[in-house]
Amino acid sequence: REREGLSFSMRASEIHRRPGGCRPMALGVRVATPSAGSSAALRFGSNRRAQQQQGGGVGRGLALRQASPSSSSEAPAAVFGEGEAFEACLDFVSTLGPFSSEEAADMLKDAFGWSRQTYWRKRKSEEVPQLAAIEERVEALRGAGGLSDDQVAKVVAAFPEVLGCEADLLRENVAYVEKTFFVKGNTLTSLLVRKPEVLGNIVDCQGDCVGDCNRCWVRF
Repeated sequence: REREGLSFSMRASEIHRRPGGCRPMALGVRVATPSAGSSAALRFGSNRRAQQQQGGGVGRGLALRQASPSSSSEAPAAVFGEGEAFEACLDFVSTLGPFSSEEAADMLKDAFGWSRQTYWRKRKSEEVPQLAAIEERVEALRGAGGLSDDQVAKVVAAFPEVLGCEADLLRENVAYVEKTFFVKGNTLTSLLVRKPEVLGNIVDCQGDCVGDCNRCWVRF
C-alpha cells in the first residue's frame, strides 16, 4: 500500500510538471468548453435582454419603429381661409346680412371652432366649413324656426355659432321651445331672435350643474 501511494504521488507530480498538464477537477464534474455557436447564443441573449430593458422587447421595439410615421407622410394641418370651398362659404355668409368679408370670416371662425372655445369646449375644433352644411342650417332657421331673412341675419350676428350647429339639432330645439313654453308664430320668432343661444342647447341639468352652462336649458 505504501508503494501504491508513492507511485500515485509520483504520477500526480509528473502530470503537474508536464506542459499543458491537466488541472485538477472535482470527481464526477464535467467542465464544458463553450463552442462558437453557444457564445453567439449568449451574446444574442445579452443583447435581447438589453433591448427589452430599453424598448420593451425586440418585437415590440421593431413594431414601434415601423408604426412611427415619417415627417414627409404626415397630413398637413388645416388652414383657415384658404381654397375655393372657403370662399364660397364666405360669400354665402356675407349675403345673409350687411356683413363685410371680415365680419363673415369672424363668424365662420366662431361657428367652426377656429377662435375661442368658451362655447364649443373642444367639441368642435378647427373644423373646415362646408357650404352645403351651412345652407342646410340656414334653411332650418327659415323653415322650422319661421325666421325671415332679416331675422336670420340678426340671429347669425348675435350667435354665429348657430352656423356650426347641426340642422337636426336646430329643428329639435325649435320644437322643444314650442312644446315646452307654448309659443308659436311671431312669439316664437321674437323669442329666437332675442335668445338665439337656445338653438344650440344640448343639455338640461335641472339645477344639478354638469359644467356645460353655455348650452343648458336652465339658462333659458
